[in-house]
Amino acid sequence: MNYIKKNIPNLFTSLNFLCGCFATYLAFKNLFEAAFFMVFLGAFFDLFDGFFARLLKAESSFGLQFDSMADLITSGLVPGVVMYKMFLEIGIREIDFSFIFLQNNFVFSAAPFALVGFLISLGAAIRLSNFNIDKEQRYEFKGLPAPANVYCFSTVAI
Repeated sequence: MNYIKKNIPNLFTSLNFLCGCFATYLAFKNLFEAAFFMVFLGAFFDLFDGFFARLLKAESSFGLQFDSMADLITSGLVPGVVMYKMFLEIGIREIDFSFIFLQNNFVFSAAPFALVGFLISLGAAIRLSNFNIDKEQRYEFKGLPAPANVYCFSTVAI
């Protein structure tokens, strides 16, 4: 029974993580409203993983790290993908890159200017990493929490 109680917060973190994965997929398909809904649902699960961890006295170092990784997907990667795709929607051109490796020709396309959108993801990763090592932030935030970050960029995309 104690094992189940201890892992209830991790279940909510897992749901947050999966919502972020689904939102990433939907954003790549240009289904921005559906991606936003999945991010919103992920943020809901993110709210309750911490709530249940404190309520059940099940806080752990693993839970802290896992929560940050889930937030990085839901609140970091998704806004970066959305911004990248939005740059493509407004007409930023993709360039084909090719290289030969072991007698195979590999071709991939990217829009170098649109990669700027992933600076949002980088910022979220730095913010979450700093949160994990800063003992003072256990009780109050410094800066913008990553889940709040996603709403700033997602509402622009919709």
